[in-house]
Amino acid sequence: MNSEAVPSDDELAEAWRVFNAATRRLRTRHALDGLSVSQMNLLRPLAESDGLPVGRLAAQAEIASPTATRMLDGLERDGLVERNPAPDDRRQVLVRLTERGQEMMDAKQRRIVADRVKLFGAMSDAERADTLHSLTRMSTLIDRL
Repeated sequence: MNSEAVPSDDELAEAWRVFNAATRRLRTRHALDGLSVSQMNLLRPLAESDGLPVGRLAAQAEIASPTATRMLDGLERDGLVERNPAPDDRRQVLVRLTERGQEMMDAKQRRIVADRVKLFGAMSDAERADTLHSLTRMSTLIDRL
């Protein structure tokens, strides 16, 4: 490969900016149909449990407990979660998805999967392999920063 074909730091930074803007636009479109990506990340562990304390839920969503509490306040107002005292420790509150919350999670997950199928289906085998390699490598490098 000649030196002209190697992207500069500025070109890579611009491509990164454009990619991030595209993912933000997608997240905005997804939020318009009910749940934001942040809300999905918070609620996902509830879909596989019979209820979790706020602290554990926040840890699994990789957010601070006060942030989780604020998000849960809105989700509870919308009827998507309920909070109840833990049966074995009344000082602890367990968060559970309501039936409506589970339905919204299921619908959102179906849309995400459909979007992934479209996205990845538009890529050639070589692009898929290159993307997998690049994303994996970028994740490793970012974690080292």
